[in-house]
Amino acid sequence: KHIKDIIEEPLMSINDDKTSDKAVIDFHCASKEDPQLCGTYQTRKKLLELSNFALILPTTNLSSLSGVLARASEALESSAIPVFVCLPDCEHFKPYLPFAAVLDWSRFSLFLPMARVTELQFLLRSFPDTDLFEMKRQGRLIWQYYLGSGPAILSSALNFLRSRIGLPPA
Repeated sequence: KHIKDIIEEPLMSINDDKTSDKAVIDFHCASKEDPQLCGTYQTRKKLLELSNFALILPTTNLSSLSGVLARASEALESSAIPVFVCLPDCEHFKPYLPFAAVLDWSRFSLFLPMARVTELQFLLRSFPDTDLFEMKRQGRLIWQYYLGSGPAILSSALNFLRSRIGLPPA
């Protein structure tokens, strides 16, 4: 089976859930401006600002990783918690995240192996508001200081290199 087929059926059932939680899961993008990102930046940002979580689906090749990272950055910018669905497991995926050697992504993101995708809605409902608030705040700070602009990324990369070669921080 294709990855999309494995993920689509269980996740589409979340849209039909009768609880008060609202979920927007759509695998059919009407806009094809960017094949890896659906819709415009403004429409995605508007939806993310109303969201607690941003589901980020796996990629099977590294050339598509830029789309995954763009979605994660947009989520963090909007204070939504990125939820990465990983193939085959999350330990193989985590090293590809920006500054993974120095940032503990599990403090502001969630990682779910593909095999557990049917448990997603139950997992997301299990977090108390205090944990959600802290993860959202931490993610926003990480975006602001490490990923949110060219100077922030450059400064982060230079400081990472400085620490790797044993130089004191700037």
